[in-house]
Amino acid sequence: MLSILIRLTRALAGLLLAVMLYGCASTPGREQPLGYIVSTAFSPDGRIIAAATSEGEVALFDARPLLFRRLLTREVDKTPIQRDYHKMIRAVYQPLPLAFSPDGKQLAASAVSGNVVVWDVASGMEKYRSPSDGQIVDLIFSSDGQTLISAGPDLLLRPMKDTGQTIKIQLPLGAKATATTMSPDGSVLVAGLSTGEVAMFDATNLMLLRISKVHEAPVTGLAFQRQGGVFASTAGGYDLRLWKRSQEGGFEKGDPPVAAATSAAGTFDSAQGGGLLLWLLGTVRGFQIVGAPTLGAPPIIGGAESKFAKAARTIPPYCGSRVAFSADGRYLVSSANLMMCPDCMGTLAPAFLLFLTDLESGATTTDRDLGCEFSISPDGRTFTTAGPGAPQIRDIVTGQQLPRN
Repeated sequence: MLSILIRLTRALAGLLLAVMLYGCASTPGREQPLGYIVSTAFSPDGRIIAAATSEGEVALFDARPLLFRRLLTREVDKTPIQRDYHKMIRAVYQPLPLAFSPDGKQLAASAVSGNVVVWDVASGMEKYRSPSDGQIVDLIFSSDGQTLISAGPDLLLRPMKDTGQTIKIQLPLGAKATATTMSPDGSVLVAGLSTGEVAMFDATNLMLLRISKVHEAPVTGLAFQRQGGVFASTAGGYDLRLWKRSQEGGFEKGDPPVAAATSAAGTFDSAQGGGLLLWLLGTVRGFQIVGAPTLGAPPIIGGAESKFAKAARTIPPYCGSRVAFSADGRYLVSSANLMMCPDCMGTLAPAFLLFLTDLESGATTTDRDLGCEFSISPDGRTFTTAGPGAPQIRDIVTGQQLPRN
């Protein structure tokens, strides 16, 4: 009797989720709605928004007003979702990484029929297609736009030229690449690892500069602030940590922030070629590190057994926490996945949270969302999140959804 009740409950949950995700879907500028949007990316000039759906579609939108422009993927690349509860949950919460090249002329996407694909944005023509060789969790372009870098499970450099050979960067034994980013000057390639470590490589010769254990769970998000020298990392369901570039060799041992960083997670030494010494500013793992300022950190919630403390040690079943800075460096946006029970009814209202922090005032706004992925507009005024049929555009200060026009 209990098993029958459980099956009926899951069937009802699947039906309700289908109605919630697809019943009200609409795509402005397109008669046939797209699937549920799981990932978005702004073009460098902010005029275009790329969006990927739970069905493997990749489309372009004009940003303002929000209007469908073009579907890039082929019909054969589409993977319709079966209305099975678990498969539906996995599809709508599993991001499909997107990345624009620095000049905005190319768009890359992973998980397109098991391939990494790059399109010419202006024409919509496909320029590159290569097997993904596993679930890719992060994509970025090199500073010159000539190489695509993918994380998951390996850290691979994929030259855009047909004659280029894919390069596999050597990671520590047993470690998988779970996130990646590039320093603003393009000199340092950073990889987050499944071991909770952050590895820094010289972007020119790919030599390992430094590796440090900074998280307990796999690293899921990395970001550099373009100005100000701040670097952010997060792991698991949520473990936001902020680091700052040192001035001429870093801080003296007696400085409280350095002592707190050393006792908690260690520090990055000055790396050859990178010139970076990163120090821990704060944490939201359910407690406050003594002496560490809380620059940009969301509110501390609970104690050692709070959801935030547990999230720092948890490997999420779907998407992990993410972090990003606005282009001007003023705002920090981070997401948290506090969904501790992926198979229970709580999945209908997962505890995905967004933290919007003004780094000038220190004010933080908390909002709920249905997913981990987001993209900040280049002007730093808005950001996009998941939604049915089209990206949801929100105000970066209040988190409120804005009209599409």
